[in-house]
Amino acid sequence: MKFLTLYNKSHLLSASKVRRTYILLFSLTIILITAIACSQAEEETQNNSSQNLRMTFAVTDFSIGNNRIAFAILDPQTGVIFPKSLEVSTYYLDSENPNDKIQTLETQLREWPNGKGVYTAEAEFSETGKWGIGINLFYNDEYHKIATSIIVPEKSQTPFIGSKAPIVETKTSTSIDTVSDITSALEPYMPLYKTSLKESLESQMPTVILFATPAFCKTGTCGPQLDVIKDLSNEWSNKLNFIHSEIYSNPKEIKGDLSNAKISEAAKEWNLPSEPWTFVINESGVIISKFEGFATKEEIEESIKTILN
Repeated sequence: MKFLTLYNKSHLLSASKVRRTYILLFSLTIILITAIACSQAEEETQNNSSQNLRMTFAVTDFSIGNNRIAFAILDPQTGVIFPKSLEVSTYYLDSENPNDKIQTLETQLREWPNGKGVYTAEAEFSETGKWGIGINLFYNDEYHKIATSIIVPEKSQTPFIGSKAPIVETKTSTSIDTVSDITSALEPYMPLYKTSLKESLESQMPTVILFATPAFCKTGTCGPQLDVIKDLSNEWSNKLNFIHSEIYSNPKEIKGDLSNAKISEAAKEWNLPSEPWTFVINESGVIISKFEGFATKEEIEESIKTILN
């Protein structure tokens, strides 16, 4: 997959064009989700009607323990759909009784800026191996059943919920010559660059850190996610530290050619397989939530409130 590039040092887009491009990229993300779903093997997703509805995940990094899952439901004829009723359950397929329901998930629809969205839920996986996700839903005056499966390893690629956040230095506005040395954002919001992650964790103040590359984002959701973090910072910066850490250590040198890009030490240390990633960390330095891909302001805010209460 080619990188979706918005930034070239010799040609800066206007803010209004950037916002329109972000909306386009959200649409492209939905199209990509649809394409992935349609290419899945037939046995992975089944349906009891001729409409062949499908479920596809917007997350990939699972592990034993608590997991945020995000998914879309797709009609091959119309794209992403939002059923009137939805029941989601988990099954441990490697057990002696794979048809026994393990957990019924409480789902929420998260609306994206382009009018689309995904459902999210918290799932608890107690064992490694193959897990099933089953959905009962009502759509177009019919009841449908969808089933898909995932493989759950013991540990996630990224730091897992409940673990100590890796303490690494991230670049700040005081450690560089120009802001373009630390971010590819076209309109940098400077409060996000005043404190390093190491300083924040040592301050015993809760932290929200976003790893993202607004100008060179593969998924096209880094810019919108950065806007969400800006909004949250405006409202909660008296109680938490908010940090943006660029995925690349040399954004100014990339100049539209990602062969020039170097992954930052922080992104390496956190073992990030994609972008964007957002982590909510409590005052003890423990990760209490993580969000792969785009997460709405409301969803991240729910996590913030749990550590402040």
